[in-house]
Amino acid sequence: NGRRKNPAPLILAGESPKFSFGVLKRSVFKQSALTRDDLIKLANTFFSSIRPNTQRCYNNAIRQFCSFVGAASPSDLIFLLYQMGAGKTHCALVDFRNQLQAKTMSAGTINSHISAIKQFVNFANTVGIINWKVSLKRLPYQTLRDTRGPGLEGMRMMLAEAARQPGIRGIRNVAILRVFWDLGLRRSELVYLDVSDLDLDAGHAWVLGKMRLEKEKVTLPPETIQAIKGWLDDRRSGP
Repeated sequence: NGRRKNPAPLILAGESPKFSFGVLKRSVFKQSALTRDDLIKLANTFFSSIRPNTQRCYNNAIRQFCSFVGAASPSDLIFLLYQMGAGKTHCALVDFRNQLQAKTMSAGTINSHISAIKQFVNFANTVGIINWKVSLKRLPYQTLRDTRGPGLEGMRMMLAEAARQPGIRGIRNVAILRVFWDLGLRRSELVYLDVSDLDLDAGHAWVLGKMRLEKEKVTLPPETIQAIKGWLDDRRSGP
């Protein structure tokens, strides 16, 4: 009849609590070639393929959805997706999104949660657990943040204020501001910058940019080098 059939029935070895979805309850762990360890490995593979900062956001969103549909963990969710099928999974996502809206969560945050879950579902499709994907439109929202930055005069005022702060805190804050302003780094890029990423003698730093798998070399202006050296000379031991 032209319809695509679901992959060969997948049943898991071992025991597990029953999942609940609406009024439907079923035990999904029976005899099979797939074990719980297999599903745990698949879930770990998904999370290990994304950056640590994104990983935390995805893990939070996916675990909230697990709680919503009655799955004990992301690895259990993989098989539950197969059991639910495309239609019920889509309805569950809509209901989950509605619940987040009822909690007055911002549209941008809700979209991020749904995007993380969609990526997880698509991963289950890629590894052959399911043969479908979900499609759910993003909620419309207006960006309210002003991303223009403080401007040159504002940055000069911030540097002057940081320099007036006593002790090592002021030295650190000046170095942070110089790196932010002179290199145009994002917050996450600064957080992941380590001493081993710096070559102050050559005037370079290696930065892991957004959506990058490898660090890229950037040039350090003299003022930035001086600020970083001041911080490294006075800071306590640590990363």
